[in-house]
Amino acid sequence: MSINIKSNLLSFSGVLIPSLLPYKISLIVSIGLILVLLWIILCLLTKKKELKSKLLSAQNMQEEHKRHEIKESKDQWKEELQRSEEKFRLLADNIPGVVYLCNNDDTYSYEYLNAEIQDITGYQYDDFLSGKISIKAICHPDDAGPLFSKMEGLNSDNNNFHCVYRIKHADGNWRWLEEFGVGIFVSDELKFIEGYFHEITDKINYEDQLKESLVKYQT
Repeated sequence: MSINIKSNLLSFSGVLIPSLLPYKISLIVSIGLILVLLWIILCLLTKKKELKSKLLSAQNMQEEHKRHEIKESKDQWKEELQRSEEKFRLLADNIPGVVYLCNNDDTYSYEYLNAEIQDITGYQYDDFLSGKISIKAICHPDDAGPLFSKMEGLNSDNNNFHCVYRIKHADGNWRWLEEFGVGIFVSDELKFIEGYFHEITDKINYEDQLKESLVKYQT
């Protein structure tokens, strides 16, 4: 009986193994395909990571290049601005009078002045810019009203003025000035006044002497 069992098992194995062989081959092929697909996916992910890294590197280089270009443009702009300021300062400092830019505030504080202010007023250039002294503080009381009313009355329809007035020099003497100014408006609001004034004391004195001479001649 044992012989029959063995023969039956052998015959069963002979039938089962060949019948399972195609499934084994199919399984091996499937596993192989899966491994190939995994390898391809891994390659794609690695390639994607490399491309992303290269892209970020390129973007960083591009941003760095842009920053470098912006810095160069800023440096060039600063140099051109400095050259322009130097040229303007050289021009302004050689004008026989005061070129100014002042704020439309209570004292008409100065944002810019050329060095001629020291010769005309006797006060230091820095004293005006720091607010230690103002043109309003040294203006003759009789002339302050007409002068500052013209400055206060500037508007978009009447944006300039002309005035002759006196200031008290640092040496205690009164000096005559002639001023021309223009209002600068921002959104229809007077923000700044720019202008020019120069001393005309000798001219006024000469005119006064001429008037006295004419009076004496007529009498």
